[in-house]
Amino acid sequence: MRFGKKLLSAAAAGALLVTALTGCGGGQGSSPKPSVTLPDGVPADVIQETIGMARDTAVATVNGREVTAEELLYWVAYSADQVMQMNQYYGGGDINWDQELEGVPTRDYVLNNALETAKLYEVVWQKAEEQDCGLTDEDKADYDAQVAELKSQLEASGTSGDAESEYLRWLAFIGISGETFDMVNQTPYIYGHLKDKLFGGDGLTAEAMGQWLEDNGVVRAKHILIAAEPTKDADGNVTDDGMAAALEKANEIRAQLKAAGDTEEQFDALMAANTSDVSSTGAVNNPDGYVFDASGALLDGSGSLVTEFTQGAAALAVGEISDPVQSTYGYHILLRLDADTADTRNQYTTAKMNEQSDQWMEEAQVEKTAAFDQLNAERFYTALVDLRAEMTAAAQPEPAETTPTESGSPEAAATPSATPAG
Repeated sequence: MRFGKKLLSAAAAGALLVTALTGCGGGQGSSPKPSVTLPDGVPADVIQETIGMARDTAVATVNGREVTAEELLYWVAYSADQVMQMNQYYGGGDINWDQELEGVPTRDYVLNNALETAKLYEVVWQKAEEQDCGLTDEDKADYDAQVAELKSQLEASGTSGDAESEYLRWLAFIGISGETFDMVNQTPYIYGHLKDKLFGGDGLTAEAMGQWLEDNGVVRAKHILIAAEPTKDADGNVTDDGMAAALEKANEIRAQLKAAGDTEEQFDALMAANTSDVSSTGAVNNPDGYVFDASGALLDGSGSLVTEFTQGAAALAVGEISDPVQSTYGYHILLRLDADTADTRNQYTTAKMNEQSDQWMEEAQVEKTAAFDQLNAERFYTALVDLRAEMTAAAQPEPAETTPTESGSPEAAATPSATPAG
């Protein structure tokens, strides 16, 4: 499971107040204070308002810890919003709640999926308590800064001129209280600390890292690409594929490397001067090398490399430079590098943490309460959409009143219209 530390784009968040559509989804200092007056049309309890159930009603337990109706239904709204936005993007209509997904109606699928997500978040917090992993001062400062930025953008796009009021209205739009919003968005910090404590830092030995790299066929290599440049005749027919010229140049560069002792410093200099693998600005792409697994897929998820590159690099010893290797692009001179880097160590800890999270999820004991059986994803989401429309209408400023004047009366025309006292 991947968690990100970025809150919903505040620009997108502000749009919710106009379109009545949502897209987002504990250090409790960022939550609205109970004394803050709710904006017009915003209920104190969105869950109570939509389905007649108090938001803190326990609908399930995870390892004996309660999951509230609000926590669960937030994820129902989140999923349904994604479906609605996708439908609108492709010109579709409302959600077909009767359509089957994995053998069950959409309304049941969404509810059960929301329970799995709520379960994951609860498990992470439980394990964080066991491992004594809490929010650091740096975490709190970063989170508070993100919330402050969100409030600022909501204020700019709202109608009240008050950041706290717009924030409260926006929270109601996404069906969540400030406390639960904090919990959801602070989970990534906790997850990261768990990952580092269990699998990173001084506990990650070179031996363990080396074994993981070997088991997954992870290789890091950089290259000097001499691209083949085909020659065409006047009719556009290829008369020379350019491979021979590319090989000749590649052999010349390989000879220079050998003469210099096959050092990485010389390789980098010749790569900067000759490689065809450059960006639109002329900068060398991935000058520190590409990192890929046994399938040729790049570990950063950006794509994959040609087989000739991956197999050629994997056949080298660390620090060894290849003779020119042909691919459809031309000729590559490869230098294999040590794959034990900060980036691959992060990949290792991420992979191990994903495995650990899967195990925690399998072991977690979930019990549904009687209140869970009363929940209906379709009914809740339909009511939430209606509530959003009502809140949007309530947020609109009242039309300005003007005092009628009689024509031809300069005195009346010069009198300003009445304004509310205070």
